[in-house]
Amino acid sequence: EGYVLRYYNMSQENVRVSDKQQTILDLLERPYPVHSGLLAPQEIRTELIKKEEI
Repeated sequence: EGYVLRYYNMSQENVRVSDKQQTILDLLERPYPVHSGLLAPQEIRTELIKKEEI
């Protein structure tokens, strides 16, 4: 159990986000392959943060 966190990059530039080993999810909240710490323009990243990590 945990919390779902979404990053929305609304800019026209790459944005650095946490590259800590979280569980990355797709938009349907299914596990997704490992993602780099960069978000491309207009990209959405979804991750699952387990309660014990907070």
